[in-house]
Amino acid sequence: MAVLGRYTAQPSTLHWEAVKHLLQYLRATSDYQSTIYDPSLGHDSLSIFYYIDADLEGEADMSKSNLSIVIYTCGTLVIWKLKKQCVVTQSTIQAEMNCTAYIKMQIDWLRDLLSETGFGSAMTRRILNDGLNCVMTVNSGNLQSDSRHLRLRYHLIHEAIVKGKFKIKYMAGTEILADSLTKALGGVKLGEFVEDIGLR
Repeated sequence: MAVLGRYTAQPSTLHWEAVKHLLQYLRATSDYQSTIYDPSLGHDSLSIFYYIDADLEGEADMSKSNLSIVIYTCGTLVIWKLKKQCVVTQSTIQAEMNCTAYIKMQIDWLRDLLSETGFGSAMTRRILNDGLNCVMTVNSGNLQSDSRHLRLRYHLIHEAIVKGKFKIKYMAGTEILADSLTKALGGVKLGEFVEDIGLR
């Protein structure tokens, strides 16, 4: 919806088709609800799971990448979001690093929020990412890049890992729930994604 809003001044036939597709999606999913807690998803009730994904040049007009996040807290889906990255990235690892740095801010925010409830500090935070190079780089502490922007994000993430604020692990793209937010989905795939994230 936000993406279509960028073209309201001079919409083309393609944009009108996309609006109709969006309205069909909203009508078909209007009765969906998030489950309070679904143990079949395999999420530990004392952990926060951050599924993240980034594409490369997913936003065609300005060649910017998108990042997507799906967050579970206490076994419940609390956030799912697609966001255009602020800068143009030149590689997949840079796009994934930007996404991981963004999720670190979300972790800090959610940690502060949960600490007010009295149990946030005891919860384990796990980032699940399909960017193998990004995961290996931040875990190993060995960045091979002269890019200033990449170095800044790398040190921000690696320092948080060393301090034990969260763990980042590799997971195949087919299992990353956020992966579906960065790709156009057909009806069958959309149904599978809705079921996978725990909407009913």
